[in-house]
Amino acid sequence: MRFIITLFLALLAVQAAFADTADSVKYPPGDGPPPTVFDRVKNAGGADKFDSAAYAIVLDSTVNTINDAGVTYTDGYILYKTLTEEGCKKLAVLTWGYEPLSSMVIVGEVNIVRGDSLIAVDNAAVLDLPAPQSGIYWSDRIKSLQLPRLYVGDGIEVKIKRKGFSYALLDEPSGTAVEDQKYIPPMPGEYFDIVLFESRSPIVEKKYVIKLPSDKRLHSQVYNGPMFSHTGYTDDTTIYSWWVKDVPAWEPERYRPDAGDFLTKVVVATVESWEAKSRWFFDVNESQFDYSDAIKAKVDEILSQAGIA
Repeated sequence: MRFIITLFLALLAVQAAFADTADSVKYPPGDGPPPTVFDRVKNAGGADKFDSAAYAIVLDSTVNTINDAGVTYTDGYILYKTLTEEGCKKLAVLTWGYEPLSSMVIVGEVNIVRGDSLIAVDNAAVLDLPAPQSGIYWSDRIKSLQLPRLYVGDGIEVKIKRKGFSYALLDEPSGTAVEDQKYIPPMPGEYFDIVLFESRSPIVEKKYVIKLPSDKRLHSQVYNGPMFSHTGYTDDTTIYSWWVKDVPAWEPERYRPDAGDFLTKVVVATVESWEAKSRWFFDVNESQFDYSDAIKAKVDEILSQAGIA
């Protein structure tokens, strides 16, 4: 009998030891499991915490992976929380803009977080439409998705993928897969971005990550406010991260400067210097004003017929 009791206690001790070892390996001392989407929505708080804002951005995460040609692959994740009925209306339709000549967007997964339930939204209902425009008519488009009826306190979880860049295409360099050629930036192999870390809605957390080949160097500068940052390394990649927490909404004012001139932002570029980028931009555009004798003759003819020349 004594042997059985001793064996039972020994087995309990071994089980406890393995449990402790598993926990200590999984999480550093003092840390617990990462928050779930349900935790984030619940812990975000209500309208009273955010000065009666319509909705809050609970988490906005962007991870950009750049290859040697400068093609950018983006994994985007954003989690909203409705705080008022007005917020339910504002988030009833989600939209994503893109320029098809130089970028693409795929709406991967959309969920409504309601209590302890995750309600999947059918992304087959995504519409691809011409973007509203005026003055200058580019080829911009938007993808939109109508959500089911929302209620105050709902979370909206969105996962998307993008490829490309946000600058006008100048050429299509060779040496890259055909399906990726139009996504190469105008300055092949280089990466530029300006990211604002404030919004018209309050932000609980926002993070922006760049993953670059280890042989590329990045110049960056933070403007108009503090933020967290980190640089990490793997064998073939350098990982740059910037993030902020608990950022209040900003309200526009009459005669204010451009938002990029006073909101917290980070400016990044892989080109060797800002001067080099400016010189390159000047050089590639200067030739657009060249003209041939035939063009000049035709212009003179048109002006003469109009009685101007």
